[in-house]
Amino acid sequence: MDELSKAYDAYILDTGTDLDVVKLNVYVKIEDLIVKNSVSGWKGSYISNELGSASHVLSFSGGASYIFAIHAIKEKWPVFTTSTDKACVTGKACMVYVGINGQTKEIADLIEKYIDGSIDYQDGTVRVFPISGDYHIFIKKRPTLNQP
Repeated sequence: MDELSKAYDAYILDTGTDLDVVKLNVYVKIEDLIVKNSVSGWKGSYISNELGSASHVLSFSGGASYIFAIHAIKEKWPVFTTSTDKACVTGKACMVYVGINGQTKEIADLIEKYIDGSIDYQDGTVRVFPISGDYHIFIKKRPTLNQP
């Protein structure tokens, strides 16, 4: 996940712009880190992972299905209902989070405790939401360039 964060930072340094949000108002077009696009200054490829099944995910060999990045609110997330309830909106700080899916509750809890010191899926540096027993873990990285 750190490599994805570094790749995104390198993309921003070269292009001066955030990746576009392409799915559910939060997932960004990770494909643009690998495939040349029309954005001025692009000097990638920025990461060696292969694209996943869609433009917003990368394959990951560490046991998870995918790694990805989202733009989401900085404040405490609502209890999970949909991805869109975390979307950036006017008047609220917007952050970049890198994430991984396919994790167990035990792994999610260990990461939460190690980084945040306690388990709180909606607040802190680590954010987690479970979908049918599949835990998506997000690490807060930095503010988006374009704040709503």
